[in-house]
Amino acid sequence: MDLARRFSPVLVAVFAFIAAVALIVAPASPASAHDALATSDPAADSVLEAAPEAITLTFTGELLGDGGANAVTVTAPSGQQVQSGAPLVEGTVITQPIAPDAGNGAFTVTWRVVSSDGHPISGEFGYLVEAPAVEPSVAPEEQVTATPSDAIVDEASATPSEEPEAGEQEGGFRLGIFGILAVIVLVAAIVAFVGALLRRRARRGEQD
Repeated sequence: MDLARRFSPVLVAVFAFIAAVALIVAPASPASAHDALATSDPAADSVLEAAPEAITLTFTGELLGDGGANAVTVTAPSGQQVQSGAPLVEGTVITQPIAPDAGNGAFTVTWRVVSSDGHPISGEFGYLVEAPAVEPSVAPEEQVTATPSDAIVDEASATPSEEPEAGEQEGGFRLGIFGILAVIVLVAAIVAFVGALLRRRARRGEQD
């Protein structure tokens, strides 16, 4: 009895300590059951050479609710939101499309979803887009626009101008030959007519 009385304060202290620990741990156990963000695409603080087409978030538990209960916001460096449409929820994954003209710079992703235990959870991370500038090519345009125009100018200015000149020279030369022959024939006809007329008069004079 004396030994039990000696140890009774110790036992009471031990039980009190265990009860206190249980009271402290018990309220925290439901909170530790909340789901969490497992992975993201793009990853947090990543540097990209091209703007992503969508933000994909994967959680440790299945998400509840639809696009209205779950939201993903993507903010550009200018402060403008660049998400496009409502997010798509499939099991533990939520996907949020992004506008194609989001551009470069530092972007911020803010998400809020309903975890499998019915409690909403939220978070935020960022990523950087450094897409290289595309230099316009000038050489192909010069080849396409210069070659056809030169060919058209050459064909239109050189060939047609030479052929009519040759034709005109040939036509003029032929006209000159025919003109000379016609004059010769006309003169010969006049000479023959005058000669015949003179011979008739000579015969009439002899008969008289």
